[in-house]
Amino acid sequence: MRFALPLTLIFCSITHLMAGTPLDDKFDTNILYPTRWTLEDPSPVGGQGTVSVTNQRLEMTIGSSSGSAGIVSKCSVAGDFDVQVDYSLLNWPTANTYSVILRCVDCGVGTFGGVDISRHSSPYFGEAYVAVFLTSFTPLQTDDRSGKLRLVRTGSTLAGYYFNGSGWVLVGAGTVNTGATRLSLELGTGVQTAPGGIKAAFDNFQVNSGTVSCAEELRIMCRPVDKGSGLFGGYEPFIARHCYFLATDRLGNLSSYGAYDVHSKLTPQKSAGSDLPGGQPKLPGGCSSGVLGSDCIQVPILRNQSFAALIAGLEAAANSGPEGIYDAAENNSNGWVQRQIDSLHLATTLPSNIITSEADLCRLLGYLEDNLRTNGVRLYNQVILFYYGLLKCAF
Repeated sequence: MRFALPLTLIFCSITHLMAGTPLDDKFDTNILYPTRWTLEDPSPVGGQGTVSVTNQRLEMTIGSSSGSAGIVSKCSVAGDFDVQVDYSLLNWPTANTYSVILRCVDCGVGTFGGVDISRHSSPYFGEAYVAVFLTSFTPLQTDDRSGKLRLVRTGSTLAGYYFNGSGWVLVGAGTVNTGATRLSLELGTGVQTAPGGIKAAFDNFQVNSGTVSCAEELRIMCRPVDKGSGLFGGYEPFIARHCYFLATDRLGNLSSYGAYDVHSKLTPQKSAGSDLPGGQPKLPGGCSSGVLGSDCIQVPILRNQSFAALIAGLEAAANSGPEGIYDAAENNSNGWVQRQIDSLHLATTLPSNIITSEADLCRLLGYLEDNLRTNGVRLYNQVILFYYGLLKCAF
């Protein structure tokens, strides 16, 4: 992050795409998806604030002293574009020197810092919307505590707007770079002595127009299994995890590849609803690891590999039909993922707490017992036997 003057912050933004595309996000799921966002680098001014998707919005909070927090899109928008986002000020004393910013990350850095539109709190000109360009900035005073920010690029001209309740109001316009750009949202300050405790939120980010391009990426996602039925079914997420592949193409479209218990047979499928509900990955707890969190593992694509070839291999595996009788330890989704890792020569490994065989189960037996005991389950041996069946390893 780069902060030039107290009046301007460089803000991380969230990139969403035109309505109906995989990158639109209203934050309703309370998950920060790694296919869309990455945390912005820490600011050189102050400490690192926190970012969380909660209350069906993106919240950013600064700690006890000055700092910043934010996220930046993984995809870019090229050519002419039109983007907007809602904001709200949750803890916002006057003249605090902070800003909430919608930033055009790759539009250039000029005399006053990065190119953006922000809601700023200044000790010099008060509460204001501020549009920053390569050689100029324009403040427009306001007492808004919530609203909408918008950036529109046409050719080499970028215009910044705010919404007054009935229509968009131009704050300013200026010349910017014309290349493809990421977008970001951030809360922060350029003043070392700024107060802490500042809090703001973003919501309903969308790209109204523009050409979106994304890096082709392949991940392995490992999450707790869904709760099962029966007396002990509710404890299953504490003792079992389910892994699958998640692919992102150049347009930001997502596809999943995994294997599932279908009529007691291990059956590979593409984009199963249990892993890609509503077109977004199912990630309990977000990418947080932990017993009830999810592991999000980036799969590197080596020089002698191509994204297209890896996807073709996964497509073939997903269409290959059932692969024997399903078994929670010996023939499960994780074993299927491991077989694809081996056959496609992927340069990655599954997390150490993943069970692909009975040997893994025996190795992790104490860990599973601890998970259950820690969560108040007394009949932990019975729960493990209920899910995995008779074991060759002793309790």
